Amino acid sequence: MKKAKGYKDDEREVYPISIRVAKNIKRLMKINGIERKKDLAKMTENSNGFVSQVLSGKRNISLENLARFADALNVPACVLVNEEHYTQEDLEFLVSFHKAVKERNKKALRRVRSTRNVVNK
Repeated sequence: MKKAKGYKDDEREVYPISIRVAKNIKRLMKINGIERKKDLAKMTENSNGFVSQVLSGKRNISLENLARFADALNVPACVLVNEEHYTQEDLEFLVSFHKAVKERNKKALRRVRSTRNVVNK
């Protein structure tokens, strides 16, 4: 299967959504400390082969699987498909914030909010 290539649009590289999703998942795996595809496969209830194909950009995923990946990586699903280039700090903040919300831990939520001014953007 051929790997999809990006193209130039107004002087920036634009990638097909499958490549974009793969890149975002890889970055978020590092932030979440997920080192093996096998672990991500288990967390998303998918096969190792499916996860490998998604991470290589060779496979499109359904909205249901997109939501599973987002949940496992502690971010809203829109972060996975977004073509914005989030900084490492932005992604770490999103992961921390999403974890705090998921756990419904008011202390952790207050701590995350105090480390970054959410309104300032």
